[in-house]
Amino acid sequence: MSKERPAGKDGKHYYFKPGAQISGDSILKLTAGWYLVAAKHVSASTLPAGKKVGTIFHTETDLITPAEGDNVIPLEASVIEWATDGEVSASRGVVEDTVQGDFAAHFQDEGYPNSTYSLSGYNRIGDELQKELKNRTGTLSIDDGAGSITVTEPKGDEIIFGVCAYESAVSGESEEWTILSGLITSVTLNKPLKGNQDFSLQLQLNYRDTYLKTVA
Repeated sequence: MSKERPAGKDGKHYYFKPGAQISGDSILKLTAGWYLVAAKHVSASTLPAGKKVGTIFHTETDLITPAEGDNVIPLEASVIEWATDGEVSASRGVVEDTVQGDFAAHFQDEGYPNSTYSLSGYNRIGDELQKELKNRTGTLSIDDGAGSITVTEPKGDEIIFGVCAYESAVSGESEEWTILSGLITSVTLNKPLKGNQDFSLQLQLNYRDTYLKTVA
């Protein structure tokens, strides 16, 4: 039975690192893991029916054999070791359409949900993910101390995270994930006189999926 009232310690924050695209050939079966749908065959796709291009799904080994025209990108999920707290926030806009014949104000759905993700933790020098995140808002220069400097200009592409509210290894239990893809809008590094150096970021999301996954 899944836990009805999970505590903070029951879940974790994950970074989803994209791998090399897999082009379906009706022969190769997918291994267990998370995948981003890059393309779907118009009429004969073997990918999950409800998953459109740009969405993310999980599968166990040998359950899905992508057809020709089905392309997926494997996502390597790794725990963000330096993270402490995170929050997913959502809102849904409304438009007022009150007329003088109404007895009270009336609103209709605007049709565009809006979500953000914030993550905080501690600064970790040399951490590969933090270098990637810091590079989203500024130039990254790596000096090897021997006269070679590698410079990477700021990146502006989307980045993918996963928030697991409850993680289990018990077959039949249900895990709750929130899969997030979006653009980093801010990165903050705090260097106090005393105490830990805090590191935090904010994302404006283009994709958010509450994903309930049964443990195989």
